[in-house]
Amino acid sequence: MCKCEMIKDLLPLYEEDLVSEQTKQEIEEHLKSCANCSSIYDPPLPKIEVPINEQEKKGLKQLKRMLTGQQYFAIFISLIVAVYLFLQPLAGIDTIPWIVLIPFCLTLLYRQPKNIFYMLLIMMICLMIATKEVAYWIIMFLQIFILSGGGIALASWIVRKHKSTTMQILSLIICGGLFYYALMVYSSAKGNLLTYWQAKTAIQTYIDDVYHQQFTLTNVRYNPKGASYLGDVVDQEDPRNSGTIYYYINANEIYDDYRFRTQLKMEDEVQQILELFIALHSDLNMEQFSLYPQIDVPINTYKSTDSYDPSLPIRLNILDDVTYDSKEEFAKQCYELLQVLQFSGLHFETITIYSFLEDGNRTYTLTTSNLSLSLEEITRQLTLEDSLKEKEFGM
Repeated sequence: MCKCEMIKDLLPLYEEDLVSEQTKQEIEEHLKSCANCSSIYDPPLPKIEVPINEQEKKGLKQLKRMLTGQQYFAIFISLIVAVYLFLQPLAGIDTIPWIVLIPFCLTLLYRQPKNIFYMLLIMMICLMIATKEVAYWIIMFLQIFILSGGGIALASWIVRKHKSTTMQILSLIICGGLFYYALMVYSSAKGNLLTYWQAKTAIQTYIDDVYHQQFTLTNVRYNPKGASYLGDVVDQEDPRNSGTIYYYINANEIYDDYRFRTQLKMEDEVQQILELFIALHSDLNMEQFSLYPQIDVPINTYKSTDSYDPSLPIRLNILDDVTYDSKEEFAKQCYELLQVLQFSGLHFETITIYSFLEDGNRTYTLTTSNLSLSLEEITRQLTLEDSLKEKEFGM
């Protein structure tokens, strides 16, 4: 009875021809002598070879070629989609590593890693010829080769394992490492889906809280240089008012570039007004002056297309490029400048005028909010400061 149980356990292996010759003979002898075991054993049907004529062979070859052509077409179209999704910023879709996952799935499905590589190579060569940007596509091909190679290598290992356990472990480590590296390379260039949704939520919350749903968030893009996401916003009432809100991942901070551009536009406008006013209403040489107006524009009050509001106070920095031999000479120049600015009609919070000495570090400096100072008062208020030009003006 014990032998019968052992034979029953070996029957599946016997049917698959996975036992040795000696074991096979013993099983066959037992089946002949044991009615109980032979009754439960259902021998496989003999293979019947159906004769195929030449016409049927030709039809089978045509069918095989058609199926192979369909496979190649499906692989080629899938690779085009993967490359397109990799190259285009598509509002979160590109954060999924399609250039890794699609070749991975194609290798598991069709088991043709070499053909996939060849098709990628042909595609990149065609793009080089079509766009005539050889250097750009060489860099792109290297990135795509690394990314796709990671997916193909892991899928190839899954499809065809080595018999040796040591080789299996070694191949898994190499393929897994390459796959992980490919994902890291992709994330460094495109970001990932988790940080994308984190950035989109943070930017949308900022827009709702600060701009009271005045803006529509049209797109969120990843900026690999600054490890940040850029949210493109458009005014719901006037599409000319558009800008960008930055979200920095590591610092978890929002930077409002739209407000900065609005402020910068007003500051540029004030600078042009002042330069024209001084040139028309004085004999001062404007080539020796550099004007740096600073305006604190209230948030969610002005649009990027608005002109400067004269009620906003201006902090004006003026750099005089002429080097003066004495404080008195510089005081006279400051006096003339203040006299002209008095009649500009603009609201100045403070005015600071600099002139660097010959050493390039120290400056004569006048800071005042009173434009009607006398020459004597200006001379008394002038100070000599140790200051670098780069530090004072942010150059």
